[in-house]
Amino acid sequence: MTIHIDVSNQQKMLYLVELLKSMDFVERIRIDEEVQKNDPKPYSFFEKHNGGIPSLDVSAFEHYVNETRSTWERDTY
Repeated sequence: MTIHIDVSNQQKMLYLVELLKSMDFVERIRIDEEVQKNDPKPYSFFEKHNGGIPSLDVSAFEHYVNETRSTWERDTY
């Protein structure tokens, strides 16, 4: 009989393997590490955010920035 289990947490998978090894009826344990080739290369911070601001209406963007800055301007005494 065969069981296939997908595990996302490697540390918990190691605990599971140790538990299975301690059982006398388990004949063989095989661990296959999947390498997902379809995943894109991880981007650096700058590559990820380069061009991150979409083209916006300039007046709407200036209004947003001014409104945000006005929340910073408060009495601190």
